[in-house]
Amino acid sequence: MFATDPHQVFHRSIEAVWRIDSARGITRLIRLTATAKGRAIDLFRRDAAAERKYEELARELEAFERVIPFFSNHLCFQTSCRQAASAKGVA
Repeated sequence: MFATDPHQVFHRSIEAVWRIDSARGITRLIRLTATAKGRAIDLFRRDAAAERKYEELARELEAFERVIPFFSNHLCFQTSCRQAASAKGVA
């Protein structure tokens, strides 16, 4: 019971292609959604890890400055003196 009318044959071919492509499209969409979800989770984890690292570095710096209180002032003074000397052309 095949259709002999060219319009019916054409419409059935279009419907068959649509069914095949829509299934592939849904699969692609699901895969894309899963990839986006994974990347979002990775971003949240990376941000949380960076925040923990910054807090750890801040605690270490505070502890270091308590042990050697003049270090940060001395380092800032040396850096500013070097910048001023290089701006004047003195090595």
